[in-house]
Amino acid sequence: MKVLKWILGIVLGLVLLGGIAVGVLSLVVDPEEIKQQVTTRFEAQTGHSLAIDAPVEWSVFPWVGLHLEKVKVGNAPGFGERPLAAVDYLDVKVELMPLLEKRISVDTVVLKGVELNLARNPAGKANWEGLAGGGRKEKPAAGEAGKPAKKGEGKAAQQYSFSLKGVELENLDLHYVDEQKGQAYHLKDLYVRLGEVKPDTPILVEVGMKLDTGKPAMALKFDLSTEVTTSADYQRIDLSALAVELDASGEGLPSDGVKLKLAGSVALDLAAGRLAVSDLSLAGPEVDITGAVSVAGLNEGKPAVEGRLALQQTNLKSLLKLAGVTLETADPKVLTRVSAEMSLEQKGETLKVEPLKITLDDTRIQGHLSLLSFEGPVVRAKLDVDAIDLDRYLPPPAEGEGSQAQAGQPATAGKAGATVQKKPEKIDFTPLRKLDADATLTIGKLKVNRIQMETVVVTLKAKKGIISLDPVGALLYQGKLSANTRLDVRKDEPVIQAGSSLSGIQIGPLLADLTGKDHLTGTGNVKFKVRTRGLEDTVLRRNLDGDFAIALHDGAYKGFNLADAIRKARAAIKGERVPEAQNPQTDFAELRGTGVIRKGVITNKDFYMASPVLRVKGEGQVD
Repeated sequence: MKVLKWILGIVLGLVLLGGIAVGVLSLVVDPEEIKQQVTTRFEAQTGHSLAIDAPVEWSVFPWVGLHLEKVKVGNAPGFGERPLAAVDYLDVKVELMPLLEKRISVDTVVLKGVELNLARNPAGKANWEGLAGGGRKEKPAAGEAGKPAKKGEGKAAQQYSFSLKGVELENLDLHYVDEQKGQAYHLKDLYVRLGEVKPDTPILVEVGMKLDTGKPAMALKFDLSTEVTTSADYQRIDLSALAVELDASGEGLPSDGVKLKLAGSVALDLAAGRLAVSDLSLAGPEVDITGAVSVAGLNEGKPAVEGRLALQQTNLKSLLKLAGVTLETADPKVLTRVSAEMSLEQKGETLKVEPLKITLDDTRIQGHLSLLSFEGPVVRAKLDVDAIDLDRYLPPPAEGEGSQAQAGQPATAGKAGATVQKKPEKIDFTPLRKLDADATLTIGKLKVNRIQMETVVVTLKAKKGIISLDPVGALLYQGKLSANTRLDVRKDEPVIQAGSSLSGIQIGPLLADLTGKDHLTGTGNVKFKVRTRGLEDTVLRRNLDGDFAIALHDGAYKGFNLADAIRKARAAIKGERVPEAQNPQTDFAELRGTGVIRKGVITNKDFYMASPVLRVKGEGQVD
């Protein structure tokens, strides 16, 4: 408000002084003589020529006014022939009699045809540098510098009311060329229309402009309209029916450009230090966001934000493509139906998003996210997913690959060429050491790499350089998965530990989904624990230690019947009739084994398989 008081004080002083001066001058001085003196003194003080190519008109009663046309300020030497500034039309008037009643009443201010040509040459010199003048600044009298204002000073402007009939600014054209940086901007067709300014009365405001830029080459068109209402003390400012339109085209944007529309209402309470935006709407290509936001505590320097936002259903693929990002997915229909709703609250170092609801195609996600401190950060989150098929979101298979794996191998996301193992660069684990997180993800149904799971639970925890996924659980193929992973980055060489237990898994359906063929059936149990450290693949394998146990019961190997082969061989030896082929599979009652891993070497000493016709024992080692 101090700035406003100074402005009103200056305006009042200029009006009073101008009224007296204009009244006297109009009686005793020739306007053309004054114009000549002004242009001569302006050039002497600034180094720029001043030309007023139309008669100067002024009035005294009932309005103290000034009317100018065809005013030009010459450019600095070396910057071309175009004027530094030019004004086609200026008209401003202040009503005289209301001043006696401490009322400042300004008629509609009209400014048309403004041209500004600003430039900076390769040496860094600007063509407007001399406009500040070279006059000597008055030094404050001894003892006055830094002296606080006396009580009551500055209140004069506050005692005056202010009204403005309106503002009409049309056809402002600004050229700016920076030869030092190789940049050029052209602001054109700027207009400002302001309705009558009165406290507690809606004021129509319209602003528009066009902007062309050099690097990158872009063209922008901006239009704004709203109704502004202020309180008598200007402590409250309301913007209703706010509408902003932005059209952009050019380098880095789609061929047909980008159009954005912003709408809403804004209420600013300076005394309470509060800002509220309601009926917020942002619409553009593949974007439609609605909501409301409020900010409190502005006067204390500790803003607190509350709001709700909603992203209406959008095609995320198309939106990303506008930003130059193209996503190829196995299912081309995914990422085309995305929407979200959230409520947010921010106070100090805390940010909470609750509730959070996301729709991703056929998937529903809901939960909450809390950032308890930006330092670290400290994160708490919980997300619940009803069902998702991640295979649909993976890159499409390489040419020649089908929906099922070829030759009994799992499908891969594209072809991988030969790679050369490079020594990894040193990794800065500081961000992970600072991370403090506790997050839980639950998924009702999950499909990934064609493996189907239900009741999936993943818990992430991070504290002081130790990041863990524990527990990780799921139900799959009539069995159960329980797993955990631990990453320790407290030192520069990370330590990795992992463990998993699969119990009661039906191997046949699992292999059928994974490879497209169920060569092996039975009920399986698998357990393993491993530990390693390092960054390179070779180092990780060399440091790998652990143990495992595998057991398969009541199963069969399809495609070969060992018992039938033995019967055929026996019949052939005895010269007997070869029996008809039985079911082409080898049944077994049990297949099991355990092993240890030491420095990357896998050792098994108790392999055992029992079938109706034979027993097999074995051992082995894999390096």
